[in-house]
Amino acid sequence: MSAASSGIKDETENPLARTHADALEAEANERSRIRADFIQRIFAVVVSVGFATQLIHQMDWVNEKRSPSDLEFQHIIYLIIGLVLTIQSWEHYFTKIERRPLKRESRFYLDIIIVFSYLILMTFSAFVRPFLLTVCWIFFLYTIWDFLSFRDYPDQLKSKDTRLRNYLKLLISSTRNKRAPAKKKLSTIIALLWFAEIYVATDDSTGLSPYWAAATVLGGLIVYRADQNHQYNSLVMILPVLTGAILLVITHIFPL
Repeated sequence: MSAASSGIKDETENPLARTHADALEAEANERSRIRADFIQRIFAVVVSVGFATQLIHQMDWVNEKRSPSDLEFQHIIYLIIGLVLTIQSWEHYFTKIERRPLKRESRFYLDIIIVFSYLILMTFSAFVRPFLLTVCWIFFLYTIWDFLSFRDYPDQLKSKDTRLRNYLKLLISSTRNKRAPAKKKLSTIIALLWFAEIYVATDDSTGLSPYWAAATVLGGLIVYRADQNHQYNSLVMILPVLTGAILLVITHIFPL
């Protein structure tokens, strides 16, 4: 046996090297567990503080023990939608990080930003356009989180190339195969476009009713989560977005 091959064998069979590697892995796993625990705690704080603050301190009809006015009823609807979005995220987030732990700081810090964005969302529940803009902001952060997750765990998309260019190729190729691993990430981008259209549709020139806006946002959240679980054909998701874009262009060129 050559000296070189003997050195390699000694290095791989060195118990001290294995012990050091195991210690580093254990430390990384413990750090991931602590980060996940921290995110779970602030999730609970955001839900309790965000919802309770709006319900008790921002809704006069509760304190005055009367029926809510039209604006107050809108506030209730958007607060519930914000709560639905937050709970949906809570439910599926921890399933994801069990499979892909937070071993890098980038996703961990982004998670903190996302969770506090839920608090901002519920704070804006009395104001339609800021609320819708915050929904768009949250889904934009989701798309970044998906890419960071791919960069940390490229094997989830059956790839070894972690470059953005390759990631975009995988997203495009997933439009031809609803079972493609990247399909769920494409679904998030499509949802972002859908919510952006709703935000644009609520400006003064188009005047989409706050109730219609709430219904389309809630419907979008339900379809998005269903697609994450069952992965529909991409056309099912893309067609409403394209239809909405066409209608927005028409209403801006030929206002009613």
